[in-house]
Amino acid sequence: MLARENASDPYIFYMYAEYYFHTFRRSLRQRPGAYAQLFFENFIDRYKFDSGLDKASWEKAILLYRKSLALGAEEAPRARERLAALYLWGGSSYWPSGQRLAKKIKNQGQEADVELLYLLSDREPAWQVIEKQHYQQLVNFYKGLHYLKKGNEPRGFSELKTISEIDTSGSEKLKALKNNVIFILSQVMAKRKKSSAQLALLEELDLNEFLPRNTWFLQQYHVLLRFYGKKQEASSLLFKYEKKINEAIAKGQ
Repeated sequence: MLARENASDPYIFYMYAEYYFHTFRRSLRQRPGAYAQLFFENFIDRYKFDSGLDKASWEKAILLYRKSLALGAEEAPRARERLAALYLWGGSSYWPSGQRLAKKIKNQGQEADVELLYLLSDREPAWQVIEKQHYQQLVNFYKGLHYLKKGNEPRGFSELKTISEIDTSGSEKLKALKNNVIFILSQVMAKRKKSSAQLALLEELDLNEFLPRNTWFLQQYHVLLRFYGKKQEASSLLFKYEKKINEAIAKGQ
């Protein structure tokens, strides 16, 4: 009602946008592994919007921030910054729009999500901003992906290797991060045509944690094992996990 009565007031739309922005952020805080999964999926070209996040609030916040800016809310506090940060969660297809918007932000460098828009691009993110808002192992993960994407494989590999060796006891968040890293390192080995090293890394995966988040991997791993003559292991894999994965798919994970 308030928005309809003040249809030309950009700040009304901005205030509504703020409400939905913070509602979305609340759902994000309840998903401690969301950032790692976001960049993992985008790096391997398998991105899908996290079903545990409030997509309706994300979409409404984007529309309302756009509306407020279109109506002239140029000076609304943080409007452009908030909108650019929201674009991060649309995946890599949204990131160029977010980057163009970020160039218009006054005092850019305050919001980590804006800097993360550049993570898989040629531009170096402001690491000091990201480091203030994310834990160290996740920053190492970001840097590893960034340098691999830029073609600096030795540095990228080095950043990721530190995570693959950590003790994840008692931390589901770190366990998931370590699994993501192991998979990416296995892809690096595959690119180098080092199949034995690739398979050795994949054997280190905690499949009970990794497969429910990445249900596509069951068939991929099954085919890979059969291709390399490990037919018994391939059959055991399906027998052990196929039912569990089908249940995860049915739940929308």
